[in-house]
Parts: sequence; structure tokens; C-alpha cells
Amino acid sequence: MQKELVISAFVRDTSWVTKINKDVSIKKYRKGKNLNLDNEIYIENNVGRDIHTFFYHILNNYDNLADITFFSQDYPFDHIENYIEIINSDIDFITKSSMLHFDGYWGFALSELYSSIYSGGVWTCSDTGHPHDNNLFLNETWESLFDCPYPSKYDFVPGGHFCITKENARIRSKEFYQHLVTLLETYYKMPWNIERLESYIFNKNYTSNSKFVIDSLEKYKKN
Repeated sequence: MQKELVISAFVRDTSWVTKINKDVSIKKYRKGKNLNLDNEIYIENNVGRDIHTFFYHILNNYDNLADITFFSQDYPFDHIENYIEIINSDIDFITKSSMLHFDGYWGFALSELYSSIYSGGVWTCSDTGHPHDNNLFLNETWESLFDCPYPSKYDFVPGGHFCITKENARIRSKEFYQHLVTLLETYYKMPWNIERLESYIFNKNYTSNSKFVIDSLEKYKKN
């Protein structure tokens, strides 16, 4: 099984990657200051936070994704303390360690440091992000991505650390991911919206909206 770790780097020390097994390929994307490092891919357009980097990778590697790809902030351990162990382990341990799992998607969270905040690893919010946020627009974002009714509440894993199989990533088209990346580049609050929709994006039970409607999102452009 071919594994790859995708890291969204900004300012944190990423020397922890030396503890990743040698059979795991590593692709590091950097935003912010360009350090001109040979082992990094620089993204000049510093928008969309780490979520943008993750979907940027899927879009640009759609046809040659690893069997399983892990996605990580430059310092994941305040969200998931044993992420190195998870990445280095087999599917059984990956599944056991995930907070939300179905098909070829595994969502990770729960640090002992933040256990009182994460309460089991899975959060639930309203369409505005309440109780963790009150300025999101999840229903409008949903309608731009999916051709099915939006849920009455949204379940998600905070922090956005997850892994997927290439088959699971490809339940959506390249055009879908291009639209998603464009949303993340256009709307300031979109990363927090997409974080909450992450598990639905990789769930085949929700059909894609081939029309990619954005009319209902225009009022949020300056948020």
C-alpha cells in the first residue's frame, strides 16, 4: 500500500517528519515566506489556510494520488497527539484511531491537551457554525457543492486532519475540486465552512452539484 503525507506548512517546525517511515512519501506545500527549499512546493497565493492546500493537492494530483493520503498542518499534535504513529501504522490501527470513518475516509482529532474541548473528537454545529462560530454559511456552501438537501445539523472533526484512499477522493470529479479550490480562494470564511463539510465531501451518499452554483454565496465575499 502506497502512502503519502501532505503537509501544509507556514511557520511551524516540521522536523517531526523525520519520524515518518521511509516508505511514506512526503509532499510539503508552503505558504507565506518562500524559503526556496528543494523539498517544498511554494503556493504564492496565501489564501484558504491549510484546507485550501489539501484540496489544491487533490486537484493537482487527481490522476496520480497515492493509495492512501494523509493531510496535516505543519504541527498537528495539538489536534492529534499520535499522528506520527497513525501514519506509520496499518489500516486496523488507522481505523481504531479515527474519530469519524466510512468507506475510504478517516477523520482524526482528540488531543489529551484539548480533550475537554473536543469531547470525543466529533463536533456538531448549525448552519452558521454555532456553537463554535456564528458567522458561517454552511447551507449556502452545501448548495454550491451538492445536489441534495442539506442536513439539519453538521457533524465534523475539528482541525481538518484526515486521510483518504484515492478511490474515495475520486468519487468527485476534477471539476468539483476545481470549484472547491476556487471557493476557498474567493471567500475568506470558506476554510471554516469546508472544514465542517469535509466528511460529506468524501461521502458517496451525497451527490455533487454539477452546476456549481455561487449566486447565494456572493453576499459573503467580503466576510
